[in-house]
Amino acid sequence: MTLMGCKKPRKGTAKPRTGVKTGSGKGKEYDEFMRQFHWAHCERCGATFWGDKKYMTTGHHILYQSTHPEYATIKENVIALCPVHHSLAHNKPNEFLEWLKENRPEAWAWREKHNHHRKESI
Repeated sequence: MTLMGCKKPRKGTAKPRTGVKTGSGKGKEYDEFMRQFHWAHCERCGATFWGDKKYMTTGHHILYQSTHPEYATIKENVIALCPVHHSLAHNKPNEFLEWLKENRPEAWAWREKHNHHRKESI
């Protein structure tokens, strides 16, 4: 047994998967835009390595795509975060927004100017 209880296929018996999405499902232009945030330094902690392994940072939308889809591919709306801080940004958004306000005032100002859903504001 392997991860998630799946049986490991015997050597030479694995079949290619079909119909598997390899991108975000939001289109090639969106995927290309978000790729620029991969492998960057985490803007919160500055790290690019976790122990001896390099990990991929990902772009975190300051104004969420669900409420502000018009800013999905605007560079000022995306910040590169490591997996730990990306998870925290989603799980503890108020903490992330406080950090943004204190440490990235230009990003905070952009957010406040473009945030038409004021209930998110601190």
